[in-house]
Amino acid sequence: MGSECILYGDLHEYGLSLGVDLESEDCLELVQEAWNAPLPASWTEYMDESGRAYYVKEGASSSTWEHPADQIYRSLIDLIRKARVEGMARRQDMVREHLRERHEAAKADLAGWSGPYVSDQGEYYYSDRLKVSAWNSPIAEWEHELQTRHAVLERPRRQSLTLILTLRDPPRPGPAEPVIMWYAQLQPLEAPQLQRVT
Repeated sequence: MGSECILYGDLHEYGLSLGVDLESEDCLELVQEAWNAPLPASWTEYMDESGRAYYVKEGASSSTWEHPADQIYRSLIDLIRKARVEGMARRQDMVREHLRERHEAAKADLAGWSGPYVSDQGEYYYSDRLKVSAWNSPIAEWEHELQTRHAVLERPRRQSLTLILTLRDPPRPGPAEPVIMWYAQLQPLEAPQLQRVT
């Protein structure tokens, strides 16, 4: 969206589009982060005649009014909201399951991609399943999404996100297993088909 001076009214309206009412929920920091989320490399932003932004993904035949990161933050907000009513152990399980599901979705989406291939215009990738080519690595885009999800869910010290791991739970003796350590054990995103082709 942009990092220019943001008015609270704009953030409030944007928060509502993500499913958050900033008047009743303490998620301002997360809404600001979503507002400033960078556009993935495979997407391009355009403006219509009225100045409204819309987005097109490389190789797609349609456009969307919604920034591609909005769906990521919307699902994270939903998870945070659901986690608020759960105990500590269940919250950690919810976070792990969410990250595991998105990791599996990434692996499934990457199936069928190959490349990079060399052309006069630069390296590109090809999806046999989708019958499209792309200049940007599909792995890099998924890694960015997974890193974003992980970073949001692994911020136990930030006020608006404390609820994921510590809300209403008294301090417990002994170290808790941080989600970051568990997530680091997942296999890196790679597909044999995406090895360099020469």
